[in-house]
Amino acid sequence: MNTTNVVPDDQKEAKGAVRGSENVVEGLPHSIGRKHGGPPSIYTYIPTRAIWDARYRKKKDATGLTEGELKAFIVMCAYANNQGFAWPALKTIGEVINADAATVSRAMSKAEKLGYLEKVSSNKSHPKWKHIFSTVYRVIYDHRLDTDDLIDAMNNEAPAPIDEQDIPVQIETEDAGQSNHRDARGEEQLVDCSRVAQWYVAEVGRLTGELRVLNENAIEAAGRAVEAIGEEQVKQQARYALTVCRDIRKPAPLNLLFLAER
Repeated sequence: MNTTNVVPDDQKEAKGAVRGSENVVEGLPHSIGRKHGGPPSIYTYIPTRAIWDARYRKKKDATGLTEGELKAFIVMCAYANNQGFAWPALKTIGEVINADAATVSRAMSKAEKLGYLEKVSSNKSHPKWKHIFSTVYRVIYDHRLDTDDLIDAMNNEAPAPIDEQDIPVQIETEDAGQSNHRDARGEEQLVDCSRVAQWYVAEVGRLTGELRVLNENAIEAAGRAVEAIGEEQVKQQARYALTVCRDIRKPAPLNLLFLAER
């Protein structure tokens, strides 16, 4: 006879609750990472163009990867970090799709030729990956983003908040009081612009899942936007614009310059 144990609602484990020493999330692997016998990530971002171009759709119109090559590319994407950089061994990819390293290598070369991948480092050739023997690729989600900027973003993924008390204040003198006042004010404005630009980068990621980088152009654009409409309006209008971009599936603006040019 079949029996069913009914567990009271107040005793049921919530999604994500700790069961033993593991975080158990319903519908997801209990362990992430090869060391734990799981996949390299919970979810995978794949450039839409790679899927749209794939040859298994309509062979007569196909310009992209074959089905097997696309599988290899998808596994590469599964290893990509927030900036799109990935360096799994070819053998590792091959074990997932049941292919040899040579087959995977040809798939990566074709993906690179088609513009889905960029080879960034090979056999420790880039100083950022001097400890990595494997080839480091960048998965190109947005061709408008510069690789060096993405590397900088990876190095500074979570910049420390700026404490205004740390801003150097110059002491006024009779000879140069006015000049020192302007310098201090200019530095304060630069800090404000950097903070607003950093907020926009985080907000783009939160609302759209896209990646934007914090660089000089982004900070300058934030400064011009704040000067034009004020910080409160910048944040309000940027948040609205990002929500619209997400809903209509349009790429988010690269920075806040679009608010300064209205």
